[in-house]
Amino acid sequence: MPAARRFARLLIVLSLAALGCLLGIGASTAEAPMRVPQPITDDAGVLSSADEARIQEATDSLFNDHGLQLWVVYVNTFNGIGYESWINQTADNSDFGPNDALLAVAVQDRAYGLWVSPENTSVSDSDFASIETNSVEPALRNGDWAGAAVAAADGFSNAYAGINPAILIGVGGVAVAGAGGLVVRSRIKRKRALNRGVDDAREIDPTDTARLAKLPIEVLDERAKEILVETDNAILNSADELQLAVDELGQVGAAGFSAAMDRAKAASARAFQIRQQLEDSIPETPQQRRDMLIDIIKSCGTADRELDAEVEKFDQTRNLLIEAPSRLDALTQQQIAIIARLPESQRILDSLRAKYPASVLDPVDDNIDLARHDAELAEQNIDAGRKAVVLPAGQQGPVVDAIRTAEAALGQATALLDAVDHADAAIAAAIANLPSALADLRTDIDKVGSVREHASQELLGAQQNAREALAAAEANGSTDPLGSAQRVAQSDAELGRLLAAAIDEKDRFDRASQRAIVGIQQAQSAITAANDFITTRRGGIGAEARTNLAEAQRQLGVAQQQLQQSPEAAEQSAAAAARLASSAIARAKSDVATFESRNRPTGGGSGFNAGVLAGVLVEGMIRGSAGGSRGRSGGFGGGFGGGGGGHRGPSFGGSGSSGRVRGGRF
Repeated sequence: MPAARRFARLLIVLSLAALGCLLGIGASTAEAPMRVPQPITDDAGVLSSADEARIQEATDSLFNDHGLQLWVVYVNTFNGIGYESWINQTADNSDFGPNDALLAVAVQDRAYGLWVSPENTSVSDSDFASIETNSVEPALRNGDWAGAAVAAADGFSNAYAGINPAILIGVGGVAVAGAGGLVVRSRIKRKRALNRGVDDAREIDPTDTARLAKLPIEVLDERAKEILVETDNAILNSADELQLAVDELGQVGAAGFSAAMDRAKAASARAFQIRQQLEDSIPETPQQRRDMLIDIIKSCGTADRELDAEVEKFDQTRNLLIEAPSRLDALTQQQIAIIARLPESQRILDSLRAKYPASVLDPVDDNIDLARHDAELAEQNIDAGRKAVVLPAGQQGPVVDAIRTAEAALGQATALLDAVDHADAAIAAAIANLPSALADLRTDIDKVGSVREHASQELLGAQQNAREALAAAEANGSTDPLGSAQRVAQSDAELGRLLAAAIDEKDRFDRASQRAIVGIQQAQSAITAANDFITTRRGGIGAEARTNLAEAQRQLGVAQQQLQQSPEAAEQSAAAAARLASSAIARAKSDVATFESRNRPTGGGSGFNAGVLAGVLVEGMIRGSAGGSRGRSGGFGGGFGGGGGGHRGPSFGGSGSSGRVRGGRF
């Protein structure tokens, strides 16, 4: 009995020791794979502020030129799992993608790893190897921690530019010359990239702050400087134009131009004040600086645009003044022609009155009188224009108003008489087409119900207006076919426009819903696969894979809840769930591979390890031992690690092959 109890206690101790190793109990305090918190992470404390500034400048240039973000991490050790496993797990934890690269250095281990996504086709394998061999490792061997990161950034930049980093490496003075050439070329590329960005920024509407906010801050800064100068020049140039406008049109005639000039000056003064704040000794946060630059671009761009519009308007006015005598002559001829048409149009109207009831002719019944009034108004303004055109410069402003009023009056008179001339055909067409127009309007009114969930308040208002037009046309169509047809046509056009937008919105919603449903199904399949794998191998799988699986399940639930109201959001949540599930199974496979490599069976212990991996043997051993199990004796093939001198607990990670990795000791 005492021997059996001792054996049971030993069995429990061994089982708990194995479980402790699996859970990481007693693990080293060295840095485990992390989620990188910022582009430069110095947990080893080897960088000065000047070093960080060097790295920041190099990585910013790389990102601005080529869109690749290089993340740099310095730690003391790689936690005993090797550079490849450590950097792969860190890249996975950090959700790095094709536009990310990672340099990790373990200072005490004198080891490093360089990671880039396999989806990054801009960096070839030979480029990647050259960056490691010719750029990063030489700097590390010399203890130049910051230089390694700067060299990596320059190496990636040259790879994107199609320059083989290897040919830039020489010996002695050649190496120095090559480095100098590299710096020059890098600066040239940055300048070209900045110029391209500013060219693109010029095409953006200065009031489109959403698009401006997406530009790199360096581009915003250059564009803000440029547009500030442009606006200041526009104000100076427009001052001469404004004075000319006052001289030729007077203060009243140039009032709009003067108001635009005042607004432009105020916007320019404010923009210069903001620029001064940006350049003083008081620093702003990046977001504050971005907002201030966008403010300059928006206010200056708006002011410049208003000045351009006023200058164009003034140019048109000047042309009108120059052409005033000939324009007045032409208007006189048009006015005479209108007067000549009046008797014939009156005859046509009288014949229509004999043919149709008065209610049918109501839309055109007073057109002759209105046209005669417009012709008289035009004649009065033509006379006023002739008197003003001979006045001295600065007093001729009334000419412009007189000509434009006469033009508008004659245009309306022509339209009124045309309506009388065409009334007979228009009435016949309205009577013939009104039934089909009413049918079309009813159809569109009914269609609103099919998109009600996506209908705007504007559409619902248009639907109500259409119902009122329909009711009026049904009641008055026989007595007022022209008015009814016109109102029906206007209502149906507005309703159709808004209805088309709602139908497009519904189609977009339906398509997004279908994509979201597919995404949810794919995420569910990925989660099921990950859950099955982890459950059946839970004894060798650590917390990271389980955490990713749990988050994937949560995101899937969010996607299912979002599906009815916001399918686009549901699609994104489902995609996140799928990515997390894939990450979970990748991590889990890496954990299992590490477990199996470190717990290879010796002496026939494979069944034991399989039981521990499956997560059932330790629990069974503990329950059996606690219950006084008898009849078991012997050892376990040298322990869980397969070695007689103890074992190392599994590192939950290993090479997940999530990216291209190079590195080693230095």
